[in-house]
Amino acid sequence: LGADEEDLPRSIVLVGVTGDGKSTTGNLLCGRQAFPVSNGLCSATFEAAHADFIHIDSDSELVKWRVVDTVGLQDTGLPASEVIRRFGQFSDHVPMGIDCFLFVCAWGRFKPEHEAALSAFEANCGASALAHTLLCFTQCPLSPEELDALFGDDGDGQEGGLGKLPPALQRLAPKLGGRPVAVPHLPPDGAPSAQPTALPSSAGAGVARADVAAPAGSCARSGEDPPSRLPTRSAAAAHGTETTSAAASAAARAARGHLLEGLEELCARLG
Repeated sequence: LGADEEDLPRSIVLVGVTGDGKSTTGNLLCGRQAFPVSNGLCSATFEAAHADFIHIDSDSELVKWRVVDTVGLQDTGLPASEVIRRFGQFSDHVPMGIDCFLFVCAWGRFKPEHEAALSAFEANCGASALAHTLLCFTQCPLSPEELDALFGDDGDGQEGGLGKLPPALQRLAPKLGGRPVAVPHLPPDGAPSAQPTALPSSAGAGVARADVAAPAGSCARSGEDPPSRLPTRSAAAAHGTETTSAAASAAARAARGHLLEGLEELCARLG
């Protein structure tokens, strides 16, 4: 696993069951809608696909990444043998080797289909792949610190939060390459920002500054006359939408940074 040549991109393969947010997570990492996302009851991912992006790491170095989206394991719309065949197509997109896997799982109950998907993943990629894998919880209400506490050490050498996890996760967690990462609820495209002031994701920073407008109806202290009437309902609604969009973009940028930080730490630990 992994590529030694510095000019080759680091590779991430997204794994998980259908509908848990693999493609949305891929779009978040890329900073754009690189993968189709289903808004219905059926999967929009029918075969493996990849997208590339560039990120500025903590050492201010440009790092090339390749994200590979895969067909959902446990996809009930396909025979099991066909699901495994299509899942295995990811290897065609990473001839340079695989640096890490993200097993994407929607926050909530860890269901039997998740256990079955993990078993299929381990059976097809080998037990050693788990050391290159991070769990990624989508739609997660916990902060990164809260998630760390749940999966982390309690300070006395004991695994403080693991006892609160389902048995399958208790068995899995020690085998993984690092602590899990959290992604909050995001729009389907997963884009960190739709603001026109955003730096392009290919520049790596994914940073945007949202200019906050003065509240409608407020007056400057320079003596200017107040507005002749209150803003219309539609204008107030538009302002509320812009505020919500800015908050969502900020949350997405933070989630993207947290994801990439976890992936960089895993790559550094594996060498």
